Amino acid sequence: MKNNKYKVFFTISFFYTFNKKKTITKSFKSDVDVDSLTFGEQLNDSNIYIKWQSYALKVKLNNLNSPEKFIEANASKKKLLTHRIVNLINLTEVF
Repeated sequence: MKNNKYKVFFTISFFYTFNKKKTITKSFKSDVDVDSLTFGEQLNDSNIYIKWQSYALKVKLNNLNSPEKFIEANASKKKLLTHRIVNLINLTEVF
């Protein structure tokens, strides 16, 4: 299995609840390195975007290089904006 490596630049936003009366919208920009081992299946330039979208919305926020620690149970309605995906093996932009 070829182990392609990618760097994904993204912004994620979500609702974050502090208590019953206080819910705010939070977001952060970050980047993360992913490869076939991250997803547990083979990746290539044509399927990385779909796999990334699915993964990023399911994984805990703290695993996405967040600037602060979040309590996952307090986060809801995640929205993902992917800015760029770069193949690190041949240094080409995929998305």
